[in-house]
Amino acid sequence: MEYALSVVLGSKNRKNLLKATINSIRTNGFNGNVEIIVIENNSEKEETFHYYEELEKRYPQAKVVTW
Repeated sequence: MEYALSVVLGSKNRKNLLKATINSIRTNGFNGNVEIIVIENNSEKEETFHYYEELEKRYPQAKVVTW
């Protein structure tokens, strides 16, 4: 699939901020044509990793990359 826009977001244990950012992207008209790349940067909280799994299952255009 071709995307009109790729958004790269850094993340370290900030699940709530990441979730709010992704929700904002999705609700502002960039629903299907935006690729979301999350850069995982040494997170330690289990809830963060659970959210990554949920994110990738729910949105096929989202991808988590470990740095």
